[in-house]
Amino acid sequence: MSVAAFISSQKTEFGISRLAFCRALGVSQSWFYKWKDRAPTPRERRRADLDAEITAVFAASGGTYGSPRVTRDLREKGWRVSENTVAARMAEIGLVARVRAKPRSLRHFFASTALAARIPIIEVSRWLGSQEHRDHSSDLRASCPGLDRPRPGHPGLAVR
Repeated sequence: MSVAAFISSQKTEFGISRLAFCRALGVSQSWFYKWKDRAPTPRERRRADLDAEITAVFAASGGTYGSPRVTRDLREKGWRVSENTVAARMAEIGLVARVRAKPRSLRHFFASTALAARIPIIEVSRWLGSQEHRDHSSDLRASCPGLDRPRPGHPGLAVR
């Protein structure tokens, strides 16, 4: 927000005279009125057009597109704009993409259905091929042949 916009907003929000604000901020009244009556600059016009286009693309996506996808769509429409600019404009406008819910897996469906039918969790795990409840001691012995024999001085290392 520029100094002139701040002065103007204080008049409308709080009823404080522009003269008092100009004096307090050390700017002349003529400068303020010159700013107030001027036409928008090319940068301000482009920014307003960009904001309108970003809002349209965001609304068309149902509020799910973030700045990367909005940028891609704007570039397809012929805009020369960076992702950082789009992200900054979206933040200033207040547009935040919704996170889509990820679809749950088929494993989740089977597990929840089985648990709803009061089937024990161990059975459900076996059906789904879970490795959590399996006895791993045979795998350990096969991969380390000397493990079934206790080492001298370490009687508790044998796995049987």
